[in-house]
Amino acid sequence: MFKIYVIIIPLLISFITKADGDYMVEAEFMVSLVNGKHNIGYVETTGGKLIRDSLQNTEFLKRALTVKFRNRESDIIDTLVFYSNRFMYTYLSSSGENRIMDTVSALFNRTAIAFNDIEKIKFIKLRVINAYFINAMKLSDTVWCRTKLLQSVNIIGLLCEFELFVHETNPNVSSIIAKLKEKSKQHQQKFQSTELSYEELYVMDEKLRALINKLSGEKTVAVQYCSD
Repeated sequence: MFKIYVIIIPLLISFITKADGDYMVEAEFMVSLVNGKHNIGYVETTGGKLIRDSLQNTEFLKRALTVKFRNRESDIIDTLVFYSNRFMYTYLSSSGENRIMDTVSALFNRTAIAFNDIEKIKFIKLRVINAYFINAMKLSDTVWCRTKLLQSVNIIGLLCEFELFVHETNPNVSSIIAKLKEKSKQHQQKFQSTELSYEELYVMDEKLRALINKLSGEKTVAVQYCSD
């Protein structure tokens, strides 16, 4: 199963030199303003956008770390756009022979600061992202996510693996989990007996996601790890 690792600056040099820039990373940084104030920011971007020799170059980071929103007329040129809050959900993975502590995060509160108001950007750290929340998280969800975990469920897909963490159960949650387990079993049996194309594997995993999406609104965290 894929894991998320925190990589601090001393280790970052060799990491950024990877030829493959398609992996996703979450960058944490500090923005110092000309008025003396400071902001901690977070963005998700591709690792290939970050160049080793430019990680402490404010002019480079202004553009490399800016969040791009499609079809947003409000996005202004020469403005740093980022998220000012991060929620990190840490859990004990139920997958595989060994149970390992993992973390997945969600970013909140879109913030925009004009380049002219920025004195310096200090790069802090990177997290390589291989796991994501399936259902969109809201700030209100961060409250019940800290309550007692009642049940963890591992659902095996064909291209992805899914983890469910139930903080409050009810008949609907139990029914959906039972359906997921049955559909996953059916998919595994078909995979073992039939040669399937990538598109067919993707569609079968999408059927699992469609069921998981029905947990939206329930107090259940859904996380996915994918092989590509």
